[in-house]
Amino acid sequence: MNLALLLFSIFFSVVIIYPLTPAVPCGARWTLAVTLTLVLHALLYFWLLLLHMDFNNAIIATAASGFIVFSAMVLRGKIIPLFGSAWSHSGLFFILLLLFAFLNYLRYSIPWGEWDGWAIWNPHAKFLYYSDNWTRLFSGKYGWSHPDYPLMLPSLIAMVWKPAGNMHYIVPVMVGALPLAGIMVLLFSACKDPYTGIFSALLIALDNHFIALAASQYADVLLAFFYLLTVVIIKRMEDALTGKANLLFFLGFVAASCLWVKNEGMVFFIISSVYSFALFRKEPGFLWKYTSGFIIVILTWGVFKLFLAPANDMVAGLTFNTIHKISDPGRYLILAGKVVRVVLTEYPLLPVMLFFLLVRWRWLPGSFIIIGTTFMIYLSAYIVTPHDLKWHLETSLNRLIVHLYPAVLFIFAVKLSDFSNNPDPLLLNPNLDKPESKCKMQNAKRQKPFSIILCQ
Repeated sequence: MNLALLLFSIFFSVVIIYPLTPAVPCGARWTLAVTLTLVLHALLYFWLLLLHMDFNNAIIATAASGFIVFSAMVLRGKIIPLFGSAWSHSGLFFILLLLFAFLNYLRYSIPWGEWDGWAIWNPHAKFLYYSDNWTRLFSGKYGWSHPDYPLMLPSLIAMVWKPAGNMHYIVPVMVGALPLAGIMVLLFSACKDPYTGIFSALLIALDNHFIALAASQYADVLLAFFYLLTVVIIKRMEDALTGKANLLFFLGFVAASCLWVKNEGMVFFIISSVYSFALFRKEPGFLWKYTSGFIIVILTWGVFKLFLAPANDMVAGLTFNTIHKISDPGRYLILAGKVVRVVLTEYPLLPVMLFFLLVRWRWLPGSFIIIGTTFMIYLSAYIVTPHDLKWHLETSLNRLIVHLYPAVLFIFAVKLSDFSNNPDPLLLNPNLDKPESKCKMQNAKRQKPFSIILCQ
């Protein structure tokens, strides 16, 4: 009964939030509505634990409230059709592609996931399941389980376990499939033409390495989803002539949600916030709308970090020896060699996409600044790591690249879509002289702030 109420609460919330979301492509709009709904429910679960209140009783209230608002929308004729009036051929093909990816996902899924799944994320969810003893997670006994890690993924799992009345392994399996589906929907719907969208989603569906990591029940693909959604919203705002202010709240909420997924999300949130301020600060109501979007997530994260979580092992391990590590060229060589090996063996499409963006098309969008800066800070953390450098790289570098991979794929797909509709003559004639005046003309033609056009 309680689980049914939770599902009804989620359904009503999604249908209510959908009309409030800005005019973005339908699939991205539904993804945004579902994301906000699930994150808000997970935040509610955490705050109810803090306040020693029963989640099951709260779900009765939220489901009842959602039903009342939903009924009022139906009576006023403001409810929207769930699936639209018709399906396109590309939409039907994408549904089949999504089903194929899900079946492939199940092939890699095992109860309780891989190492970090059963050693960190699922145990944290089990602590959150027990309302009376959940703070024992932060005792010194469980330091090996990284109790400083944020709690979005454990909260999403525990909030389903609680009304279900048991801790079944199928819940983290299904929760792990959500960001995979969200990434594919965003890649398909946010591209300008369905063929490029199908192509980019197909690359994910056929990427067994990415599918396996999604099935591992780690938080890395979930973080990759929030990175991608943030970049999609920024791209939409860069392209829109009007209505940007309506996206600011959602941009702030989604960018801040990265904080509540993993510690690495703090880097992305800060960089994306600085970029958004530089780009959209003149939009009406930027400051209060963006702030109102991220305030609840920042408040939750701050309470967790200040009053519950122990110090992070990376921060606690910094000593005077850190200066010696920074000046050691050998560490940079080890890092560079490992990055090259991981990219070439596990992400061979990345160099291809970067080649076309940088060499052939001589173009990068402004949002690539966010991705590139985040990756550089990721790499700098390895230089000062208190752990053995080779071990640290071996156990985490491939997952850090996954955080950024879908966003890079989206940027490539957007440019590929632009090129297919309006081929660049410089690409068709690579030996054509490119005087400085032509470079200036290209910059003036594109008229996109923070776009980087590389000219010779």
